[in-house]
Amino acid sequence: MDVMQFISSVNKISLLAFFITVGFLSYEINLLLKEKRKKQTPSIPKFNPTVQAQNLGKKSIVVSEPKVGLRKSSHIMLIFILFVTMFILGGISIFSVLGIKNTSSENNRPKVIIQEVQSKGIKIFDKDWKEIKNLDSGLLNQGDEITVAVDIISDTDIDSARIRINENIWKLDHITTQSNKVYNVFYREYKIGSQESKLKIEAQLHSLKDGWLGD
Repeated sequence: MDVMQFISSVNKISLLAFFITVGFLSYEINLLLKEKRKKQTPSIPKFNPTVQAQNLGKKSIVVSEPKVGLRKSSHIMLIFILFVTMFILGGISIFSVLGIKNTSSENNRPKVIIQEVQSKGIKIFDKDWKEIKNLDSGLLNQGDEITVAVDIISDTDIDSARIRINENIWKLDHITTQSNKVYNVFYREYKIGSQESKLKIEAQLHSLKDGWLGD
Protein backbone atom coordinates (compact mmCIF):
# COMPACT_ATOMS: atom_id res chain seq x y z
CA MET A 1 0.00 0.00 0.00
CA ASP A 2 1.51 3.36 -1.03
CA VAL A 3 1.21 6.68 0.80
CA MET A 4 -1.78 7.87 -1.24
CA GLN A 5 -3.80 4.72 -0.52
CA PHE A 6 -2.95 4.87 3.19
CA ILE A 7 -3.98 8.54 3.51
CA SER A 8 -7.19 7.85 1.57
CA SER A 9 -8.15 4.91 3.81
CA VAL A 10 -7.44 6.92 6.97
CA ASN A 11 -9.57 9.76 5.62
CA LYS A 12 -12.54 7.45 4.92
CA ILE A 13 -12.39 5.89 8.39
CA SER A 14 -12.12 9.27 10.13
CA LEU A 15 -15.05 10.66 8.12
CA LEU A 16 -17.22 7.67 9.01
CA ALA A 17 -16.31 7.98 12.69
CA PHE A 18 -16.95 11.73 12.51
CA PHE A 19 -20.53 11.31 11.26
CA ILE A 20 -21.22 8.56 13.82
CA THR A 21 -19.97 10.88 16.57
CA VAL A 22 -22.20 13.69 15.29
CA GLY A 23 -25.18 11.32 15.44
CA PHE A 24 -24.47 10.30 19.05
CA LEU A 25 -23.89 13.94 19.99
CA SER A 26 -27.24 15.01 18.52
CA TYR A 27 -28.98 12.16 20.36
CA GLU A 28 -27.44 13.10 23.73
CA ILE A 29 -28.27 16.80 23.32
CA ASN A 30 -31.86 15.87 22.46
CA LEU A 31 -32.13 13.72 25.62
CA LEU A 32 -30.69 16.51 27.75
CA LEU A 33 -33.19 19.04 26.37
CA LYS A 34 -36.10 16.65 26.98
CA GLU A 35 -35.08 16.19 30.61
CA LYS A 36 -34.74 19.94 31.04
CA ARG A 37 -38.25 20.56 29.66
CA LYS A 38 -39.65 17.75 31.81
CA LYS A 39 -38.13 19.26 34.93
CA GLN A 40 -39.52 22.73 34.17
CA THR A 41 -43.10 21.45 33.62
CA PRO A 42 -44.96 21.39 37.00
CA SER A 43 -46.84 18.23 37.95
CA ILE A 44 -50.38 19.14 39.10
CA PRO A 45 -52.15 16.39 41.06
CA LYS A 46 -55.73 15.50 40.19
CA PHE A 47 -58.28 15.44 43.03
CA ASN A 48 -61.39 13.28 43.11
CA PRO A 49 -64.24 15.27 44.76
CA THR A 50 -66.18 12.09 45.61
CA VAL A 51 -63.43 10.78 47.84
CA GLN A 52 -63.36 12.16 51.38
CA ALA A 53 -60.04 13.23 52.73
CA GLN A 54 -58.71 11.08 55.50
CA ASN A 55 -57.60 12.58 58.74
CA LEU A 56 -53.84 12.31 58.66
CA GLY A 57 -53.39 13.99 62.00
CA LYS A 58 -49.88 15.16 62.58
CA LYS A 59 -48.30 12.51 60.43
CA SER A 60 -45.87 14.06 57.95
CA ILE A 61 -45.41 12.89 54.39
CA VAL A 62 -41.96 13.01 52.79
CA VAL A 63 -41.95 13.49 49.05
CA SER A 64 -38.71 12.33 47.44
CA GLU A 65 -37.32 14.37 44.58
CA PRO A 66 -36.30 12.46 41.46
CA LYS A 67 -32.53 12.02 41.28
CA VAL A 68 -31.86 13.71 37.98
CA GLY A 69 -28.67 15.53 38.98
CA LEU A 70 -26.40 12.53 38.51
CA ARG A 71 -28.01 11.61 35.22
CA LYS A 72 -27.69 15.20 33.95
CA SER A 73 -24.00 15.29 34.87
CA SER A 74 -23.35 12.06 32.99
CA HIS A 75 -25.10 13.48 29.91
CA ILE A 76 -23.01 16.66 30.05
CA MET A 77 -19.77 14.68 30.43
CA LEU A 78 -20.67 12.42 27.51
CA ILE A 79 -21.55 15.44 25.34
CA PHE A 80 -18.19 17.02 26.19
CA ILE A 81 -16.33 13.82 25.24
CA LEU A 82 -18.27 13.59 21.98
CA PHE A 83 -17.47 17.23 21.16
CA VAL A 84 -13.74 16.63 21.69
CA THR A 85 -13.86 13.43 19.63
CA MET A 86 -15.72 15.22 16.84
CA PHE A 87 -13.11 17.99 16.63
CA ILE A 88 -10.24 15.47 16.62
CA LEU A 89 -11.82 13.40 13.84
CA GLY A 90 -12.63 16.56 11.88
CA GLY A 91 -9.01 17.68 12.17
CA ILE A 92 -7.75 14.29 10.99
CA SER A 93 -10.07 14.45 7.97
CA ILE A 94 -8.92 17.97 7.04
CA PHE A 95 -5.22 17.11 7.34
CA SER A 96 -5.76 13.92 5.33
CA VAL A 97 -7.39 15.88 2.50
CA LEU A 98 -4.56 18.44 2.53
CA GLY A 99 -2.00 15.63 2.52
CA ILE A 100 -3.64 14.01 -0.51
CA LYS A 101 -3.65 17.34 -2.38
CA ASN A 102 0.01 18.05 -1.59
CA THR A 103 1.09 14.53 -2.54
CA SER A 104 -0.91 14.67 -5.76
CA SER A 105 0.52 18.04 -6.76
CA GLU A 106 4.04 16.79 -6.01
CA ASN A 107 3.54 13.66 -8.11
CA ASN A 108 1.92 15.57 -10.96
CA ARG A 109 4.81 17.98 -11.43
CA PRO A 110 6.57 17.23 -14.73
CA LYS A 111 9.99 15.62 -14.41
CA VAL A 112 13.07 17.39 -15.73
CA ILE A 113 16.16 15.69 -17.10
CA ILE A 114 19.59 17.07 -17.88
CA GLN A 115 19.62 16.83 -21.64
CA GLU A 116 23.16 17.90 -22.34
CA VAL A 117 26.25 18.85 -20.35
CA GLN A 118 28.75 20.34 -22.77
CA SER A 119 31.56 21.14 -20.33
CA LYS A 120 33.70 18.97 -18.10
CA GLY A 121 33.58 19.37 -14.34
CA ILE A 122 29.92 20.41 -14.11
CA LYS A 123 28.05 19.23 -11.03
CA ILE A 124 24.43 19.64 -9.94
CA PHE A 125 23.42 20.08 -6.29
CA ASP A 126 20.08 20.57 -4.59
CA LYS A 127 19.51 23.59 -2.35
CA ASP A 128 21.00 21.68 0.62
CA TRP A 129 24.23 20.98 -1.30
CA LYS A 130 23.52 17.31 -1.87
CA GLU A 131 24.93 16.28 -5.22
CA ILE A 132 22.50 14.91 -7.81
CA LYS A 133 24.54 12.32 -9.67
CA ASN A 134 21.97 10.49 -11.82
CA LEU A 135 21.13 13.51 -13.93
CA ASP A 136 18.97 11.58 -16.41
CA SER A 137 16.87 9.70 -13.83
CA GLY A 138 14.10 12.31 -13.52
CA LEU A 139 14.96 13.37 -9.98
CA LEU A 140 14.35 17.03 -10.78
CA ASN A 141 10.96 18.72 -11.09
CA GLN A 142 9.80 22.00 -12.53
CA GLY A 143 10.04 24.65 -9.84
CA ASP A 144 13.00 23.00 -8.07
CA GLU A 145 15.85 25.21 -6.91
CA ILE A 146 19.23 23.78 -7.85
CA THR A 147 22.87 24.82 -7.73
CA VAL A 148 24.90 24.38 -10.92
CA ALA A 149 28.63 24.25 -10.24
CA VAL A 150 31.88 23.76 -12.13
CA ASP A 151 35.14 22.41 -10.71
CA ILE A 152 37.96 24.87 -10.07
CA ILE A 153 41.37 23.89 -11.42
CA SER A 154 43.75 23.96 -8.47
CA ASP A 155 47.03 25.91 -8.45
CA THR A 156 46.07 28.14 -11.37
CA ASP A 157 45.05 31.77 -11.87
CA ILE A 158 41.34 30.92 -12.26
CA ASP A 159 39.33 33.75 -10.72
CA SER A 160 35.73 33.18 -11.93
CA ALA A 161 33.41 31.08 -14.06
CA ARG A 162 30.40 31.54 -16.27
CA ILE A 163 27.48 29.13 -16.45
CA ARG A 164 24.57 29.22 -18.86
CA ILE A 165 21.46 27.05 -18.82
CA ASN A 166 19.18 26.60 -21.84
CA GLU A 167 20.77 29.59 -23.56
CA ASN A 168 23.02 29.88 -26.60
CA ILE A 169 24.65 33.28 -26.05
CA TRP A 170 26.93 34.24 -23.17
CA LYS A 171 25.67 37.13 -21.03
CA LEU A 172 27.11 39.14 -18.15
CA ASP A 173 24.72 37.61 -15.62
CA HIS A 174 26.17 34.17 -16.41
CA ILE A 175 29.44 35.17 -14.75
CA THR A 176 29.87 34.13 -11.13
CA THR A 177 32.59 34.49 -8.52
CA GLN A 178 30.63 32.57 -5.87
CA SER A 179 32.66 29.61 -4.74
CA ASN A 180 32.30 26.71 -2.33
CA LYS A 181 35.63 25.84 -0.73
CA VAL A 182 34.38 22.46 0.49
CA TYR A 183 33.60 21.20 -3.02
CA ASN A 184 36.17 23.48 -4.72
CA VAL A 185 33.68 24.82 -7.26
CA PHE A 186 32.29 28.03 -8.66
CA TYR A 187 28.52 27.90 -8.67
CA ARG A 188 25.31 29.58 -9.75
CA GLU A 189 21.86 29.11 -8.25
CA TYR A 190 19.03 28.34 -10.66
CA LYS A 191 15.29 27.72 -10.41
CA ILE A 192 13.84 25.38 -13.03
CA GLY A 193 11.05 27.13 -14.93
CA SER A 194 7.53 25.83 -15.39
CA GLN A 195 8.10 25.39 -19.13
CA GLU A 196 11.45 23.62 -18.89
CA SER A 197 11.45 19.85 -19.30
CA LYS A 198 15.14 19.56 -20.19
CA LEU A 199 18.29 21.42 -19.19
CA LYS A 200 21.24 22.19 -21.44
CA ILE A 201 24.19 23.32 -19.33
CA GLU A 202 27.50 24.89 -20.36
CA ALA A 203 30.30 26.34 -18.24
CA GLN A 204 33.67 28.00 -18.71
CA LEU A 205 36.46 28.99 -16.34
CA HIS A 206 38.22 32.35 -16.55
CA SER A 207 41.99 32.66 -16.37
CA LEU A 208 43.62 35.98 -15.51
CA LYS A 209 46.22 35.30 -18.17
CA ASP A 210 44.36 33.42 -20.92
CA GLY A 211 40.79 34.71 -20.54
CA TRP A 212 37.84 32.36 -20.97
CA LEU A 213 39.14 28.84 -21.37
CA GLY A 214 37.63 26.97 -24.28
CA ASP A 215 36.95 29.98 -26.51
